[in-house]
Amino acid sequence: MLVQLTADQIAKHWGIIRNAVIECAPPLSKVTENSLNRILELLLMGNMHCWLYFIEEKAVAVVVTTFYHDFPTGSQDLLIYALWGKGGLPNDAYQNGYVTLMRFALAHNCNKMYAFTQVPMLVKLAKQFGAELQYYVGLPIKEV
Repeated sequence: MLVQLTADQIAKHWGIIRNAVIECAPPLSKVTENSLNRILELLLMGNMHCWLYFIEEKAVAVVVTTFYHDFPTGSQDLLIYALWGKGGLPNDAYQNGYVTLMRFALAHNCNKMYAFTQVPMLVKLAKQFGAELQYYVGLPIKEV
């Protein structure tokens, strides 16, 4: 079952959460010690959200979410900032996670749920859930 963590639970599980962010942060993010500290701060303040999927009281998947605000349109979306799991998750874990996050997004008036991934299995799964696959272009800022 995917469970949203409280601040105390985030502190307790910070090791696995930290590793998930390091391994699975969006390609738009530069993960450093400073950014990890900022993510922890945002999680503890409730400006980001952490979810764990437990099997027999052992955390086997981590999801970190945040709201993306499109200020020109006034819309809000749910961004899956990091998604990490140990191999061999049961099939219902993905359906359970999808339903849990979709209900959370609906409760917070989100228009869409976004995630970045190049993992073929996750892309296939997202298509099954009705996702629109889109591409992004990221140009590094440098002297020209």
